[in-house]
This record gives sequence, C-alpha cells and structure tokens, in this order.
Amino acid sequence: MDEGVELLGHVGDRLASVSSPALREAVTDMAEQLDALVHPGFVAESGADRLPDMLRYLRGIEHRLDRIGQDPVRDRERTRAVRELTERHERVRGAGARSDDIRWLIEELRISLFAQPLRTRHPVSAKRIVRELERAGGSSAGA
Repeated sequence: MDEGVELLGHVGDRLASVSSPALREAVTDMAEQLDALVHPGFVAESGADRLPDMLRYLRGIEHRLDRIGQDPVRDRERTRAVRELTERHERVRGAGARSDDIRWLIEELRISLFAQPLRTRHPVSAKRIVRELERAGGSSAGA
C-alpha cells in the first residue's frame, strides 16, 4: 500500500511539473486518468482485487511520462483514440447500460498503447472494446 501512495505522489508531482504546450493534451489525459483511478472511495468502488491493476496503471502513467517527449504526435493520436472510446463508454453508461468491464478494458488498452513493457492483464484492442460497447448498447453512439 505504501508503494502505491508513494507512486501516486510521484506521478502527481511529475504531471504537475510538465509545462510544455506540445504535451498539454497528453498531460491532461493522464491527469484525468489519474483522477478516474484514484479518488475518495475508489477501493470500495473498484474492489480490493483491482489494487494490483491500479498499481500497474499508475506505473503505466509513469512509463508514459518517461517517454512522452519521444514522439508527441504518436502520443496525441493514441490519446485521441482512447478519448473517443472513453467518451463512447460514458454515453453507454449514461444510457444505463452495465459496462464496468469496458472501463477496465480501456485501462488495459492504455497499457497496451503507452506502456507495453508492463503488459496487459489479457489481450485487448480498440476493436474489441468497440464490440463490447456495441453489446452494451452503444451501437448507435458514433464510432
């Protein structure tokens, strides 16, 4: 648990220290991801069995921060692809569909796109997420 708290503080500090306008979209994305992952009540909401994954997702943000300057254009393209899936997921949830598993698929996709060495829990792709969104009731929500 201490490792997670320390990592959370470290990642938060690093995000706050990035000031390049070219990286603003990526930093905003990571900050939003962090807020969605860790907030009051997140353990009760996500379940204690998700804590190892949460730690990996924090490491994924750290890994992305380590490499963000290497190819900001590619990062921006990937950020937009994840954002599109996330927005579609929010519409499906807003329509009352049960879609908790999709949220975790999106987190795994982030690992796949931004922090490959950390490895995903299971195979994941944008295509698979779209299929799951369609099953959950999002077929009419723009893809």
